[in-house]
Amino acid sequence: MNFRYFTLTVILLTAACSTKTTSITVQPSNTASIIPTILSTKTLPFTPITPTFRPPRPTFDSSGIITQTPATPAQCPQSDPSLIPHLPQEYSTPAVQLEQAILDFLNKGGTPSAVVAALNPVYNFSVDLTNDGLSELVVSEKWLFVFSCAQGKYITRLKVEPEEPGKPLMAIAIKDMNGDNVPELVVREQPPGTIPGMYYQIFTWDGNQFQNVTTPDRSGKHAPALQRENWIFIWGHPKEGGNWEQWAIYDFDNNHTLELILKGGIPASTDEHLYGPWREATQVYAWNGEGFVLSADYLSLPEYRFQAVQDGDNASLAGDFGGALASYQMAIFLPQLVGWSPARAENMQDQILASTAGEPTPTFAPPDPNEYDNLASYAYYRIMLLYLVQGEMREAQRIYDHLQSEFPVGHSGWSYVAMTQAFWAEYLASQNVGLACEKAINYAATHSIEILAYLGNSTETESFYYGGQSLFYTPKDICPFK
Repeated sequence: MNFRYFTLTVILLTAACSTKTTSITVQPSNTASIIPTILSTKTLPFTPITPTFRPPRPTFDSSGIITQTPATPAQCPQSDPSLIPHLPQEYSTPAVQLEQAILDFLNKGGTPSAVVAALNPVYNFSVDLTNDGLSELVVSEKWLFVFSCAQGKYITRLKVEPEEPGKPLMAIAIKDMNGDNVPELVVREQPPGTIPGMYYQIFTWDGNQFQNVTTPDRSGKHAPALQRENWIFIWGHPKEGGNWEQWAIYDFDNNHTLELILKGGIPASTDEHLYGPWREATQVYAWNGEGFVLSADYLSLPEYRFQAVQDGDNASLAGDFGGALASYQMAIFLPQLVGWSPARAENMQDQILASTAGEPTPTFAPPDPNEYDNLASYAYYRIMLLYLVQGEMREAQRIYDHLQSEFPVGHSGWSYVAMTQAFWAEYLASQNVGLACEKAINYAATHSIEILAYLGNSTETESFYYGGQSLFYTPKDICPFK
């Protein structure tokens, strides 16, 4: 998706624009959140400001890119454009036989363009990949091959074998993505069986050989069982379209280099849909001077309130305090967000099965009347943390006071107030966020059902009904600052 400039009227808390820094360390995460803030009609216990919503920061300063000067043209065999290739057409033909047949044709004087015409011109190309003014031949039939000239003859410069026979590799794009005047070659492959999603690699010419400049995410977040060395993988389909419409290449972060933008996250089968709710996932791979790395990773806007809370927690882990603040505000103030509960999860499954069977759709299950207060109370607690770690003690105090008055003893959401009190007392005594977090974590560990059950999946509370994209919570996740 192209980066959208949201036109919603927005409100940010004053901490979002704070420039103060502290020595507090955030636990590392590769998760980023790009979520707009929202207009609240509820009285706020703080002074709002009117922000601007900006695109993500550039990940790489393109001003330092060194453009490559054209190389000396390689020596090729004398070409004869009248030659017509007779290549194996049966898909069962071994790839090595196709490779040798193409080399024989080229070295007899055949042209790369004649090979492209004889094969599928959609995924086979005759294009200069080495910046010497001569065209290489890119063939993605069964395997991926790149043929080029060297010392008067054609040789195979790059050969990539598919992981599973029958799942062909495809060259899908040839673009100068990092701005050095040498185009990159983007390749993809289908996963085994019927698994929804795609694998991707990016190759570039370094002056001597083609290098894989793909740096996959190894955080363990993205379908770790399906990850392969030197391949990017995104699970699922985009919300609209199938596997074939899940990628794009453009300047996502406005830094004058091109990024590979991948979309997925939506399952293909009815059985997988039962483990929802699902949101479209977007991953952005950007050039960092050495390779293409994960620079942005987010889900589409939340439909359910717990999703907004989880977006805030993800953004907090990534150090994106503005995005975290916006997501927590959505959880508190956006009435369009839907409640979630075990009954709603079961009801959603019944609706999917009824739709598949052509039966009447069951009515929606009523919301859990205690969910909003619990998630709003937790969101206020996390907003207080955001102020505190940015040195905004006055605003943190105001949120702390509001939290206690909004959710008194005996009221839904009180458990988070009690946890916040344990945190606050330690912070006032020690002025140490890490020690204060230990108090909050200890409280969460001894009150795991009250603290964790409304947030997401948790082995502590044996709740797994928040879907396959939900975060898994432990007490340590409640206060991740040190």
